[in-house]
Amino acid sequence: MKIVKRVLFFLLILIIGIAAAVYFYLHSTLPTYNGNLKLKGLKKEVKVFFDNHAIPHIYASNEEDAYHALGYVHAQERLFQMEMGRKMASGRMAEILGSDLIDVDVFFRTIGIRHYAEISAARFMKQGDVQVVKSALAYIDGINEYIENGPTPIEYKILDIKKEKFDINDVFAIMGYTTLGFSNVLKQEPVVTRIMQKYGLDYLKDWDLDPSNSKDTLGQANQISLQSAFQNIREKSFFPVRFGSNGWVIGPKKTENGKVIFANDTHIFFAQPSTWFEAYIEYPGFKLYGDYLAGVPFGFIGHNPSIAWGLTIFPTDNMDMYFEKTNPKNPNQLWVNDHWEDAQNRDEVIHIKDMADTVLVVRTSRHGPIVDGLMTKDPYSDKTISLRWVYFEVPTQIINAIYQINRAKNIDQAREAAKLIDVLGLNVLYGDAVGNIAIWSCGKISKRPKHVNSKTILDGASGKDELLGYFDFSENPQIENPESGYIASANNRPPPVNGFNYPGYYTPDIRITRIRKLIESRDKLNVEDMKNMQRDVVSDSDNELAHSFAKSLVPFVNSPIQKEGVDYLMHWDGNYITESTPAVIYTKLQYYMLEFGLKDELGQQDFDALLNSYLFKRSIPDLFLNDSSLWWDDISTPDKESRQDILLKAYTQTMDDLQKQLGTNITEWKWGNVHTLTHVHPLGRRAPFDKVFNVGPFADPGTNAVLNKQAFPLNGQGEYHAFLGPALRIIHDFSQPDNSISINPTGQSGNFINSYYNDQAPLYNAGEYRKQMTNKNEVIVNAMGKLLLQPSIK
Repeated sequence: MKIVKRVLFFLLILIIGIAAAVYFYLHSTLPTYNGNLKLKGLKKEVKVFFDNHAIPHIYASNEEDAYHALGYVHAQERLFQMEMGRKMASGRMAEILGSDLIDVDVFFRTIGIRHYAEISAARFMKQGDVQVVKSALAYIDGINEYIENGPTPIEYKILDIKKEKFDINDVFAIMGYTTLGFSNVLKQEPVVTRIMQKYGLDYLKDWDLDPSNSKDTLGQANQISLQSAFQNIREKSFFPVRFGSNGWVIGPKKTENGKVIFANDTHIFFAQPSTWFEAYIEYPGFKLYGDYLAGVPFGFIGHNPSIAWGLTIFPTDNMDMYFEKTNPKNPNQLWVNDHWEDAQNRDEVIHIKDMADTVLVVRTSRHGPIVDGLMTKDPYSDKTISLRWVYFEVPTQIINAIYQINRAKNIDQAREAAKLIDVLGLNVLYGDAVGNIAIWSCGKISKRPKHVNSKTILDGASGKDELLGYFDFSENPQIENPESGYIASANNRPPPVNGFNYPGYYTPDIRITRIRKLIESRDKLNVEDMKNMQRDVVSDSDNELAHSFAKSLVPFVNSPIQKEGVDYLMHWDGNYITESTPAVIYTKLQYYMLEFGLKDELGQQDFDALLNSYLFKRSIPDLFLNDSSLWWDDISTPDKESRQDILLKAYTQTMDDLQKQLGTNITEWKWGNVHTLTHVHPLGRRAPFDKVFNVGPFADPGTNAVLNKQAFPLNGQGEYHAFLGPALRIIHDFSQPDNSISINPTGQSGNFINSYYNDQAPLYNAGEYRKQMTNKNEVIVNAMGKLLLQPSIK
């Protein structure tokens, strides 16, 4: 018995010892918020004060020291996020996660994000402004100093990642990854092409395609699908990407205080750590409160004492897919106008964890990479498909552009900075202390021949569909100081420029219409109005459609619960609060209307591809109200189905499903029970790490097309997991420039045992805000930590 007790005692001591070792190890990885650190890259001392949400306020005596310090404090919070960004962009995921990620690496190697990033980086180093280069390299040096001397994040240990220094190529690769954003071109053009071939143009009349600048012509299309590939890539993505956003700027004549009020919320895939890192930087002649992407030295969004700017995506169509003609006698030759030319080839070596390397041969046509390996093809087709993208053709100046707008102090300087934005389609929203407001739609806009329909796959052999160049920035959509007194953007289609509609993958007008309605509902607006707008979860469009459905269903429903459901729809106000019952019914009904209406023609693969695409989402309201649409007829039956037939079938299925899922008491069907938000860490995709690294789940208000967008894939299962929404919310009132407010979905830190890992989540979920402190005295008085960075003595 004594032996057993001794064994148990020693086991207990061992367990306690292991637990203590783990505890002390994990705590050794925490960021340093207090004390003194010696950094060899500094010229002079830098003071960093951390506020009560761990946001660094950096005070330096020169520019390079400021960015060196930023790189260091950014890395100590987000080094693993930086690592995932450069690994994803460079096609190097399989080397740390094994063969399951080979398809991700093949995708990024084929697209060539890193390959073209290195071309742009080399140009930047040779031709970039000297001070911009110095500051970018100082930031990289700060990251590398942390890599060399700081504690290793736990994720590196778990995944057995070897530390590597960052370089300028990594910065440009991360920018390239952000630029890609999983373009809708690659997901949607094959589907549109196939529908036009199989069913004709009449089936596209219900679709809100861009107002046509071209003839709806199309050559023979092969059966291809990129959707499965892109869906797979998104699901395996370890680094969040851009997607949407809201922004508005209210001019002095429409505000209570007579000063500009600026508001922005960027819509990006939810992830943990969250996308944006906040920091305040001050050195002689420069002050900036900015939001930074992991691994990028300059603030994408920010404000200084003179100006504020923010972003929404300008989803211009800057990609094209081409059918290439291959020489049957020489597969490496492609037809170019009137002769054969050799494709350019490059070898990409993909390292795979615990396996031998594999070599990917990337073929490139005059338009860009051959993307056949990324898609499923009809085995009888002899077509080859290439991808043209502005990113392949223009060595980007995006780093210069961001640097210049960080330093801008007036509208003229900000406009000049916006001109430099090239490969990334962005709407830059602007406001300033003297009352100016503006929006510039930035990025290279493609010029195409008049006959070209940019929503279909083009002829790459004849030379007739070739790009004609790019429009000058002066021809981009832009507005400065409009008569309306405000500017708003929600990724919506811009008005024509010189009578020409720029093709793009614009979002439905539901959000922009709601923004305009709320702004115009009052003569004068204040910060509380801005908060209410950013928190708004009402869909006027869904409200209208729900009432229309209810009126059509009244004569046909019989059971008490079906009648009760119709009554909920009839009296709904379109509000997606967590307590809403009609939101549950309408969302499921919407899905079944689409499934029963479209899937018989499209098939499962194309239906899934189209279901959550902006190209089609723009069309849903008009389709649902169109009794004569060809889509309502079920081609798999001999009968001629009507919209009413499909609606009744969809509603019956909806109510049957919801009773099985949520019970027969309709009052307990609450939106927050089926619509939830979890911020998923890369390691939290599998148990048991999900319980450790993820933040959530939370009952979530909002839906796909409201201002507080909490987007989810529409589906028939009845559980809606938000994957995309506001990655930040900012409101800047120029009457109180030191009292800007913001919120982050989770927290500033990427360390899971840090209290700042998720401290902002309760505020975010409640629609609340915290202050962005810029007054130095206030920062010092309220700082939770002071870090003194000093030059090391060599």
